[in-house]
Amino acid sequence: TFKTGLEYDEFQFNSESSNTSANSPQVRTNVAYQTHTWKVRTCNTLCCSDYATDSFVTVNNVPAQPTLVDEGNTNQNTITFNWTHSGTDPDGDTVTFDFQLDGVTTSNVTSPYTISGISSGSHTWGVRSCDTISCTSFSQDSFSITNSAAATPTLTNQPHTSSTSVDLEWTNYSDPESDPTRNEFQLSTDSNFSTIVANDSNADSPLMVGGLSTFTLYFWRMRTCDSQNACSG
Repeated sequence: TFKTGLEYDEFQFNSESSNTSANSPQVRTNVAYQTHTWKVRTCNTLCCSDYATDSFVTVNNVPAQPTLVDEGNTNQNTITFNWTHSGTDPDGDTVTFDFQLDGVTTSNVTSPYTISGISSGSHTWGVRSCDTISCTSFSQDSFSITNSAAATPTLTNQPHTSSTSVDLEWTNYSDPESDPTRNEFQLSTDSNFSTIVANDSNADSPLMVGGLSTFTLYFWRMRTCDSQNACSG
C-alpha cells in the first residue's frame, strides 16, 4: 500500500502483545500444534485501519505404524522380535521405536530386539513409531510359550544302613521339548522337608552323601528341571 512515511504497521500473533513497528516477514519458531491467528493493521498518528486477519493450523504428521514379523508359539523363553518400517517421517523428523511386552514399554529400541527369561503362557507384544512430537498406536501380535516338565525321576530305594555315607541313585527322564535338564536333590530329617540338611541343585546319579548321623531317619527327594525352569514333581 502507499504510505506517506508517517504510517506504521501493528502485528499481533495469537495473544502476544502487539508489535507496533512490525515489518514483513515475521518469523515464529517452535509454535504449538494448534490453531493460530495473526493479524496486521496500518496506523498513522491519528487512526488505524481495520485488522487484516488470518488463521492456520500447525499439525504434526506421525510416521507409519511398524509392520511386525509374526512371532509363533514356542517352548523357548528367549525370543528375538522383528519388525519393519521405512524409517522416514512425513515431516522429516527422526523416527524411533517403542517396544511393548505385556503392557511394559521400553523406548528407543531397534529391530531385531531380544528378550530373555519370558515366562510360560500367553503374551502380547507391540511396537509403535515415534517422531520428535508424538507416536502412532502400537502394532500388536500375540504368542504363547508352552513348556512341559520332564517326568518325575524314579528313585532307587536306599535301605537302612549303619554307614554315615550313602550313594543315592535314581533314573531321570528326558525333557518333552528336548531342553537340557538338571536334577535338584534335597535331604531332610522330616518328611515335610522343613529342615534341609543337604541339597544339590545340579546332582548326578549316583550321588554320594556323607556326614550322616547314626540312628537318624533321613528323607530324600529329587526332581528334574529343564533350562526353562519347568520342574517335575
